[in-house]
Amino acid sequence: MKVLITGATGLLGRAIRKEFETTDWEILSLGFSREHAEIIKLDLTDFDLVRMLIMTEKPDIIIHSAAERRPDVTDNNPDAATELNVDATANLAKLADKYGIFIVYMSTDYVFDGTKAPYSTTDKPNPINLYGKTKFLGEQAVEKDAKNYAILRVPILYGDQESLNESAATVIINQIKDNPGLKIDNWAARFPTYVGDVAFTLRQLMAKIDIKKCQEIFHWSGNEDFTKYSMAKVMGEILDVDVSKIQPNNEPTAGAPRPKNCQLDCSKIESLGIGRRTSFFQVVEKHLVI
Repeated sequence: MKVLITGATGLLGRAIRKEFETTDWEILSLGFSREHAEIIKLDLTDFDLVRMLIMTEKPDIIIHSAAERRPDVTDNNPDAATELNVDATANLAKLADKYGIFIVYMSTDYVFDGTKAPYSTTDKPNPINLYGKTKFLGEQAVEKDAKNYAILRVPILYGDQESLNESAATVIINQIKDNPGLKIDNWAARFPTYVGDVAFTLRQLMAKIDIKKCQEIFHWSGNEDFTKYSMAKVMGEILDVDVSKIQPNNEPTAGAPRPKNCQLDCSKIESLGIGRRTSFFQVVEKHLVI
């Protein structure tokens, strides 16, 4: 079995790559913005080069984790975000269909509007920001163009980071160091999820499903309810950062609108007897450094 991973230099992609390298499958890792000796550098928006790579390598599975994940950046550069999150995804889905490849599309809880949590895999998406809209359009492209696929929605991710700025959950600590009296979001419910758990659960899922017949949506998420403010309190204690002066912001934050609560119902994966969750405290204590 040959598995091709996009976005393999990113926070999630690195975890997926590390987890799948524990199998006897052949792993091909793609990246673009960060150099790495074991990564094939490829711009996913160059459709001809992507097609040539797929034709040459003939993977059995594509795990598509590359994305513009930052809502405010998406708002500021909508064309680039759409090109990566929608157009490149549609191209991969069409190639997967043409060459008989199973595709896994990593999506987000932000496809929902946050008004009726928890959300099941059958609930109708209604994204309220452009980031969520581009990811939902990516989902629709996969469902339309790929013959066999899995869509895996996940929430805010963190863990095993090259820098705290890689995650919206942990960038808070750097912000507090620069501004000890910072007001931090205490309005939106978050369910921070360790990327190692996502990768582990995804590997188990690939062993459970029939990739020659699967056209399914799945959810995976941590089950601890935080706000960014309460996350900051926990991280500050563990990482020895003074958070005594931070203030809770109990109103929606500025910038791209965020849903209030997009908790994901993960019972579909849980019913398969698979999945893993590591507590926020354990991950911060073991994996985060400043």
